[in-house]
Amino acid sequence: MQIPAYGKQSNIKNKELVQKRRIQIIKAAAKLFSKKGYHRTSVKEIAKASGISIGSLYDYIKNKEDILYFFYERYVDELERRIKEETKGAKNPLQELRLALGAYMDTVDLFQDYVLFLYQESKYMKKRDLINIFKLELFTNDIFIDIIKRGNEGYFKVKEPLLAGVFISLLTSGWALKRWNLKEYKLGAYKDYLIDFFLYGVHAKDGVRKESKD
Repeated sequence: MQIPAYGKQSNIKNKELVQKRRIQIIKAAAKLFSKKGYHRTSVKEIAKASGISIGSLYDYIKNKEDILYFFYERYVDELERRIKEETKGAKNPLQELRLALGAYMDTVDLFQDYVLFLYQESKYMKKRDLINIFKLELFTNDIFIDIIKRGNEGYFKVKEPLLAGVFISLLTSGWALKRWNLKEYKLGAYKDYLIDFFLYGVHAKDGVRKESKD
């Protein structure tokens, strides 16, 4: 699957440089947003903090809203990479789902500040920008919908794969969004409980389930 394209299409031909500069901008913006808030942070301040002139900054973004999109794009890109890496040796859809859920949780933990920030600031975004963020979210859901559909042929009993994909997104994001209520839990414990909770909910066959843990 390919991540949906959106945002500023840079005139810079060196794609590696574009990616490097955007990460540079994102990191600088994240620090400023956490201190001052999204609306009180200017593009000029982001340019200064990232060490890029304001003229050059617009070679990589078209406006401040673009940064929010690239926040999420970077998160989804890392999520896809981790899931592919973790699931490449899966023997069946059940084991693949277990590994993919674990990779999803690890990515949410790594990007939890981004996830929390995006949920908090999304209410201020323009409708067009929100629609494109939702397209990226659908992309992450599709990864799991695909696994579940394949698993429905002998491993799962999921009547609504689409809803299952949405539930997975909600449950995994909960680690970032509800973290103040989860201080007593370590990531590993939360991850194990979430995986077992979801797999029990899709009625995985006991024999295959035990095998997938080996």
